[in-house]
Amino acid sequence: MVIENMYRSHACGEVGEGDIGRTIRVAGWVENIRDHGGIRFIDLRDQYGTVQVVIPDDSMLDGVRKETVVTVEGAVLRRDENTINPKISTGTVEIKAARLEILGKVMENLPFEIATSTETKEEVRLKYRYLDLRNKKV
Repeated sequence: MVIENMYRSHACGEVGEGDIGRTIRVAGWVENIRDHGGIRFIDLRDQYGTVQVVIPDDSMLDGVRKETVVTVEGAVLRRDENTINPKISTGTVEIKAARLEILGKVMENLPFEIATSTETKEEVRLKYRYLDLRNKKV
């Protein structure tokens, strides 16, 4: 359970079918940016989980790249049957972003990919420990 504040009303991993139709706020790191035929999505991650966010306007993503910290406000929608992701707890829902705000920008090039940080040299991992700790395996 997360305490509601100006950045989020829900943790990313808490968003569920009970929230469908509600407008909520979530905040976290951009794990991935995907483009599926003109519709753009981001996977937003915090320490509690990951949620998919639909980006209806490409200009919302200006300055956003992997690992940028953002807050998103929008309506929770049920995903289409063929897009449900059973691998994550929020796989039956998505958030349609009405507003996206950058809270923390990221360097142009990260020293390593977060998902594969355990394969990076230890001295680099220690230097950028704050990035290494974002990997669930760590």
